[in-house]
Amino acid sequence: MSIGTFGFFTQARLGIYAAQNGLGVTGNNINNINTPGYTRQKLNQTSFYAGGSDKYYASGNVQIGNGTLCTGVSQLRDPYLDIRYRNEMSKVGAMDEKLSSLKDIQRILDEVGKGDEEFGVLGAQLDDFFKQLQNLNDNTGSAHYDIQVRSSAESLAKLFNSYSSQLEQVYKESKTKFEQDVDSVNSILNSIRDLNAEIRKAEVHGNAALELRDERNMLIDELSSYMKVDVTYTQEDIGGQKIEKLVIKLGNANPDATVDTDSSTLIDGIYGTELSVPKDINGKDNTNLLVALGALKDAKGNVKAGSTDVQLADGDLYGSLQSMREFLTKEGEFSTPEALAADPNAATKRGIGYYQKTLDLLANKFATTFNETNQGFIRNSKGEYVRKDGTVINGKDGKPVTVENPMTDELKKYLVDNGGQFIGGPLFSSKGDTNDTTDIKASNISISKDWSKGPLIVNSFVQNGSSGIGSTDSSNISHMLVLMNTKMEYMPTKDAKEPMFNGTFNDMWINIGSVLGNDMMVTNTMLNTSYSTSVQNNMDRDSVSSVDLNDEAMNMMQYSKSYSAACRLMTTIDSILDKLINGTGVLT
Repeated sequence: MSIGTFGFFTQARLGIYAAQNGLGVTGNNINNINTPGYTRQKLNQTSFYAGGSDKYYASGNVQIGNGTLCTGVSQLRDPYLDIRYRNEMSKVGAMDEKLSSLKDIQRILDEVGKGDEEFGVLGAQLDDFFKQLQNLNDNTGSAHYDIQVRSSAESLAKLFNSYSSQLEQVYKESKTKFEQDVDSVNSILNSIRDLNAEIRKAEVHGNAALELRDERNMLIDELSSYMKVDVTYTQEDIGGQKIEKLVIKLGNANPDATVDTDSSTLIDGIYGTELSVPKDINGKDNTNLLVALGALKDAKGNVKAGSTDVQLADGDLYGSLQSMREFLTKEGEFSTPEALAADPNAATKRGIGYYQKTLDLLANKFATTFNETNQGFIRNSKGEYVRKDGTVINGKDGKPVTVENPMTDELKKYLVDNGGQFIGGPLFSSKGDTNDTTDIKASNISISKDWSKGPLIVNSFVQNGSSGIGSTDSSNISHMLVLMNTKMEYMPTKDAKEPMFNGTFNDMWINIGSVLGNDMMVTNTMLNTSYSTSVQNNMDRDSVSSVDLNDEAMNMMQYSKSYSAACRLMTTIDSILDKLINGTGVLT
């Protein structure tokens, strides 16, 4: 069917409307060029055709359309690019949070250049302790030099205490941040849920609510840095009308294929969950900080049918939230069997617990070594334990008891009962006002009560006949000096089959810094790689979604010309019809 005579007015009118709307969309894009999260919009047009069959009309009848219709305004956005960007942002969030946490530890333990002669403070103090022992070795029996050694040891103990206290403070601050991040995620989830409800209402009334979608997309981008997410858009039937439904699930981050909680739903249309860290069965803080998801609820608190609480497994999350959690809970080589059962890779993940326990291990090894070296029973030059008169103490088998026998509590009692002479005592304790040597660690290592009262270092345990120990004999102090440069095994747990490190006290301290530096280097490399990829992905998104002034200028010119042409068409049609109506059949 061809267009009617007066139908040309409709063509021109629709053309004017289309050009006006096009200019409006273009102007809106230009106005929002600097608006964060704004997605470029476009006018949707379709050719307007109305009519029935033309088979009864003459074959020469020409079919002409009725103009153009504006069917709506949509966004220029590529969901695939969103997926790529958000997946990469979860990596950026994970590595950035991990690196930031490691830097907090670095500020405490990385002491290069802070000590004398460019050594670290604790490393320099270990060297000072060795130096003071050398001075005592050269001046055996001098109370003054014993005090100098004690003063150096006291400074070393205070450094251990200080580092332990600072690490504990970092732990508390990090835990507070973790709790705040959980609250932030909950706020984001609630906001997305509420925006879904508003967008749903708008769509029911025929409004695409594009600005609300931009706000929602920004929140999803922010959420993706906290955890890996899977975003899908489906159509929901609400009684004859289909509207969009947004569903967000966890991004299947757990490497264990048998675990399905890592795909749990976070957002289901107008329903959303909230994260929490439940208490353990005894009502105490969950030391593993496992996260749970609440049942899906709408803004009024109504629970979605069939929805229940979900307890997430150790590896279900991936992003900044998981990195902070692992920083607070993972202990590397110190991991317990339970931790390894929950996460097979736990032994390779070093959080603040690893550095705290490594520092404790060094402090305990140092204290235990010198405590054991500075106490024992007097013996002769052959290594046989003797009485005060120099006679040898024989065992139950009739043979002399020698230093080769392990010093057990039973042996100690036997020697005491048989006239053995115990001398010395522990140099370090777990409490400054006692001689208690149990559970010495960096946080509590201190000078023992007896040593704080006066000289305690035993210069020798070897008695020369019945004349006692020689005043110039410093064999035990020499032994202590040797121990300062002796490689020792550091076992992370009592049941460990292999040591985590073998070296001197100073080597162990340097190793802590080396492990930290290596972890930071690897994390920084991964962060830079992921960040570069995310920047490229965002640029790809912007190439599609962001406002380009050149494109908008061309659109503005196009719609302006279209508007002028449509107006000219209207004028021309008016002129033709005026001639047709008023000029046809007029006699002259």
